[in-house]
Amino acid sequence: MAMRLVRIGTAAVSVKVGDFKGNTHRLQTILTEARSQGIHLLVTPELGISGYSLEDRIYWPEIVRRSWECLLELAEASTGISAFIGLPVRIQGQTYNAAAFIANGDVHGLVLKRYLPTYSIFYEGRNWSAWGGGVTTYEGVPAGDLIFRMPYGLVSAEICEDLWTASSPAQDRVQAGAEIICNPSASPFLPGKNTERKRLVQGTATNLKAIYAYANLLGCDNSRLVFDGGGLIATPDELLCDVPILSKQAWTLDSAVVNLDDLARQRSENSTWRQTSGRGRADTTATTPSHLIDLRQMPYTPAPLADYVAQMPTSFYMPE
Repeated sequence: MAMRLVRIGTAAVSVKVGDFKGNTHRLQTILTEARSQGIHLLVTPELGISGYSLEDRIYWPEIVRRSWECLLELAEASTGISAFIGLPVRIQGQTYNAAAFIANGDVHGLVLKRYLPTYSIFYEGRNWSAWGGGVTTYEGVPAGDLIFRMPYGLVSAEICEDLWTASSPAQDRVQAGAEIICNPSASPFLPGKNTERKRLVQGTATNLKAIYAYANLLGCDNSRLVFDGGGLIATPDELLCDVPILSKQAWTLDSAVVNLDDLARQRSENSTWRQTSGRGRADTTATTPSHLIDLRQMPYTPAPLADYVAQMPTSFYMPE
């Protein structure tokens, strides 16, 4: 039986606020390149379709409508690959920050942002609504707290600030069985902040016994913010991918191969994991139960074993 080797990609992308055509074209280019590299699961930044600092523009009906149209275009380009793409959605008069999961030509669900920063330089509470939990629908697609059962394992997401909270949505989703957590982010540059991101991502992967993949926005927005890009992929043991920040390129794409069978072994061996996880079933009752979307019928060929082995250290006993 083949190991569950999954190549995860993280893309830092420079986008322009309101440039739907340009942003969509750039994301399509990245999807094509990721597919050519054999990436199974791609994480792109928060609000990559619309741009991040929409401010009061988010109330314009055209913003949400155009974002959805562009998402459908990107979904058509997702044959042979799955990806999280960021966009705004409006449900019953409330505007939410969403990470759409696209794969094999369709939009399969929208994970909605739960925590909104209104401190420091952030004003998200003015324009956005925080998702309160549960599952609804948007344009006929499930939206809210979701887990996607792929042929290789269980995937979910949380968005930017969700990672920085004391009670992140990832905790519930991992307890419900999720093995890979993706984080589309728009995290502005501050000196030393990327070091803090790395501590958070690695600590979360270690504590939750999960794979954590993080992708950050790159470049300048339309007002006062600078995004430093970068990307991180962590296992419970190590940081497999650490993309340099402040790239001068329009986008970066990096990847790593993870072994979900090894993750399952770690979870089964860890007594405290067994006590808190509800034995990893996707139908367990967590604080906020997640809805499971079954996509196991999708094609999947494991990443080459040689690529996984190439990431390993030359010695497991002596530091390099």
